[in-house]
Amino acid sequence: MEKYIFFVSLLIVLTGCTKIGTERIDANKDKINESMLLESTTENEEDVTLLSDVVSYLVLVNKEKGLPSTYMPDDLVVPQVLNVDYQVSEAILMRREAAQMLEKLFQTATNEAGYTLLAVSGFRSYEAQAKLYNEYVQTYGQIEADRFSAQPGHSEHQTGLAMDVTSESVTKQLDQTFGETPEGQWLEKNAHRFGYIIRYPEGREQDTGYMYEPWHVRYVGVEPATEITEKGLILEEYLAN
Repeated sequence: MEKYIFFVSLLIVLTGCTKIGTERIDANKDKINESMLLESTTENEEDVTLLSDVVSYLVLVNKEKGLPSTYMPDDLVVPQVLNVDYQVSEAILMRREAAQMLEKLFQTATNEAGYTLLAVSGFRSYEAQAKLYNEYVQTYGQIEADRFSAQPGHSEHQTGLAMDVTSESVTKQLDQTFGETPEGQWLEKNAHRFGYIIRYPEGREQDTGYMYEPWHVRYVGVEPATEITEKGLILEEYLAN
């Protein structure tokens, strides 16, 4: 499989640095009502769906199911983990429980295996995703961009439950070879202990709609993550059962 390298510099607007200091980030005033009714933009099978249960840790966001452009979680915090500059970044946000479990995941990687995992990108707004996606389309063309980048409203990063992870073994890049590194292999085997899954696993490209991304972890909760990992499922299959 052709390997893609996505330089961290492409995400610079998302990963500003600061010294350690956690503060709760309040959602903007325009965020959607959490009881929003399910809506479909098509008369036949749903191409783009506005999800009613956007606050669930099991919320499904993919090429078919999307989030409203105004959605922003109201419990975003700064996870106390290192970014690629070995600092805690106030630009890297996650929902509170996901952030707490990510901290435990990173700390356990260090304590048990001596590995230093680095956070690249967490919550990403609809507008930020649109900017990033358009840059990829301009560079690679839409067909190729759609293999590795979500269209705005269809990115898991907008849920506040996803994190891109890297390490020095791949020079702090988002690269498929991360899955072959000791850190990447440890992450794949142990992420479920902390409620995370590798969302786009190798060999499931046709099912997820995205290329293999060993760096992209998604928080779903410990019990679902364990079942998904042990049974070799993807999130769509778990939710369909």
